[in-house]
Amino acid sequence: MHGLFPVLHVFLRMALTRPWQPLLILMALLVATGGLSAVWLINEGARQGELASGTPGFFAAGTVSPRSDVESLTKQDYIRLRKQGFTGLIGISQRDITLSCGDTGNDRKQGKNAKTVTLTAIDETALMSLPDTTVQSRTFKSASGGSVLFEPGNRGNTSGIISYAAPGVITGFTCDNQELYGDGTPVRQPVSVQGLPEGILVTGLQNFYRKEITPDNTPLSALIVAGDPDGQQIAQLKSALPAHLTFIPPPVQAETGTLSASFRLNLQAMGMLMAVVALFIILNALMLMYRARLATIIRLRQLGTAKQTILIALFAELILYCFIAAPAGVLCGLGLTRGLTPVLQSVFAGLFDGVFISPSPFIVQMVLLAWLISVIALAIFFVIPVKQLSGALSLRRFSESQTTLSVAGRLFTTVIVTGIAAGFVFNAGSALTALVSTGAVLLSGCVLVILWLPALTAMVCRLVTSSMPVLSYVAAGTHRLSAKSKLAVCAFFIALTANTGMNVMTDSFRQATEDWLMQRLSAPAYFYSDAPSPPELINDEIQTRSVYEGRGIISLNVPSTERRLAVSVKSFPVDDIARKSLALYSSAEQAWSQFRSREGIFVNQQLAFRLNVEPGDSVVLSDIQTDDGTMVSLSDKTSGDVFLIAGIYPDYGNPEAQLLLPLTAFSPPSGYAGLSAIYYEHHALSGQKPDLSVLANAGSLYFTGELITRSMATFDRTFVVTDALNVATLLVAGLAFAISVSVLTLDLRPEMNVLRAMGVGQWRLRLVLIFQYMLLCLLAGLMALPAGIVLAHVFIFQVNRYAFYWVYPLNVSVDVLLSGLMLSMAVVFIILLLPLGKMNAKVDLRQEEGL
Repeated sequence: MHGLFPVLHVFLRMALTRPWQPLLILMALLVATGGLSAVWLINEGARQGELASGTPGFFAAGTVSPRSDVESLTKQDYIRLRKQGFTGLIGISQRDITLSCGDTGNDRKQGKNAKTVTLTAIDETALMSLPDTTVQSRTFKSASGGSVLFEPGNRGNTSGIISYAAPGVITGFTCDNQELYGDGTPVRQPVSVQGLPEGILVTGLQNFYRKEITPDNTPLSALIVAGDPDGQQIAQLKSALPAHLTFIPPPVQAETGTLSASFRLNLQAMGMLMAVVALFIILNALMLMYRARLATIIRLRQLGTAKQTILIALFAELILYCFIAAPAGVLCGLGLTRGLTPVLQSVFAGLFDGVFISPSPFIVQMVLLAWLISVIALAIFFVIPVKQLSGALSLRRFSESQTTLSVAGRLFTTVIVTGIAAGFVFNAGSALTALVSTGAVLLSGCVLVILWLPALTAMVCRLVTSSMPVLSYVAAGTHRLSAKSKLAVCAFFIALTANTGMNVMTDSFRQATEDWLMQRLSAPAYFYSDAPSPPELINDEIQTRSVYEGRGIISLNVPSTERRLAVSVKSFPVDDIARKSLALYSSAEQAWSQFRSREGIFVNQQLAFRLNVEPGDSVVLSDIQTDDGTMVSLSDKTSGDVFLIAGIYPDYGNPEAQLLLPLTAFSPPSGYAGLSAIYYEHHALSGQKPDLSVLANAGSLYFTGELITRSMATFDRTFVVTDALNVATLLVAGLAFAISVSVLTLDLRPEMNVLRAMGVGQWRLRLVLIFQYMLLCLLAGLMALPAGIVLAHVFIFQVNRYAFYWVYPLNVSVDVLLSGLMLSMAVVFIILLLPLGKMNAKVDLRQEEGL
């Protein structure tokens, strides 16, 4: 270890002399650590949101409520039931308030920074007397540190009401250090509690009844049933209730699968792809930096410096770069996550029907982890340049001749590699193994590129005749470069393959969505409202068909099965118009006759893939209820709760398992879904649209063309982020290619000097080199196109199948393929202008360092 610090000092001085080389390494480390940090933070926010959504709800066991508004729930009813032994009942009272920011809040209720929530007062004494095993008690005791919700000194405290709220309420409303008010009353920043419904603030009864709010004008709204009572306890409670009270069971929550987990898994895959491409940059930058320092390293060896000391000093320099880049990358990832938090919250609420919670980062732990990962990655990638340096520093020169495989050997290797990748693809049985299969496709593609790219360039050399000397030189140079720039070509191949796969998948999804909407939206217009369309609008010319929905439990019709799935139940008409509008993924031979006779049901792909059922299988449907808890029975069905799977229909973007029942069998008044289809006869109206102003005033009215246009515009906005990530990935891969060019131009100096001595101009040399690299990129891009199509197939039929439980047809568009290839070529061309533009093409007959 003698002389380590002087050698390290020499390398650092060289880094200051040529700063762009270590800056490339710092930038790549910053991209890798920043990307991984952002992925970790976003995944943590998704995980916390999933926990918040998946935690048993505060109203999970049901409530006791008045049957009507005529006779309310009184305090005497509450006391009487608790005296009868129902100590698990907790009284609550609710009213809507407007949260706002400012001095008093009274003048800012209608401002932009205002939010309406339901203030829910709870009987604190009854709550805190519950056992710790109950959801309600555990929820608040964990948030309050085991103490009571409201300390005695804070009762009526002018510093603000103490309240609790779901994490989504906290993240969706901030006052920027201003006071928070609720209808003029100071409110402290709510404490985040998981398991509470969205849009409510929970406080104590003593904070609820203030000023003009009294138990007389705002009585108890309901009694929460705490704990997890069994069927016998619920029956005893029902029998003890007065006539004006009723027990409302909790709504059935539909199983949304693992959307949040799938989102995290896909994000991890994108982060790893970014990190891998960044590591390619690091490797190329290391080779460039060490190649530029080779003469100095040889002189150090001639001065007696041990080879081990030189290598340790080089690695110590890399560790120093990690100390600089890791904190900067973590901070960049944190800033990116904070900037994307509003977008992610909107995406999770609209697409996943979930919550995204902005995580609280652990800066020290994240920096240490990022530094450790960077050091480990650099240690692994340090092996390749160290091997080259060891060969250059040895006394024995090795021959540059390489052993090449024959055509038969290439074909045999191709079959083996393709078979391994196909085995991963066709044996994928989960979201994780599906993502592993994407990695297998990319890695096998890299092997095939390394295997066949020299053969393709050699074929190009044979096709170019000697009568075209410039093209012959370009083809020969491309063939030589194909063996020296394997890493850069692989990075470009991975980026372009991923880009092509994402573009083909997105285009297929867009085409499938547009076709599906065009077929599904068969009515001329659709009416959205809280109540069905006005009856005076229904006549011979205008007809409406309302949609009804509910929840239920479905299971296989097998005695030993334990697989039960919560589903969303919707009504569907049985006429010819409805038949033409429902696209089926697969169906039984007599699908529509089974559906009309109420023997069969249609299920979406999400349900079919989760239960692993096919048309003709038998299932049991039970416990159907509307959102308000009203139970729905299909009493006119002859075969009880057993149904046949008549068909499976696509339901793109829906996170829920869903089934369709005939409208004649399922149309509960309390289950109106807020949607009605509007039909009118064109011939009866002489081609003129009817006057629908009555509907427009009663709710929201949209014509079909407008709905489709809005839906596709939303689709395009959703995938803008994907397009940006594709371009960013291409930029990173192009940068890796540019660094490889900088390395190779050092080896081309003798050849460039000879050509310059022969009278070839500088710009001609640069153009020749650009043509060589662009031809190399074109050949790699042509190999990436079929690999991208295969990757899109894996995305659609493997990753999408096991992550989101729905698939769609693969649509390969030549325009999409060529546009992606041309974009990637343009990106590489622009990036190559920098190293080739700075290349010194002047004659230099001094001693070369071609070691």
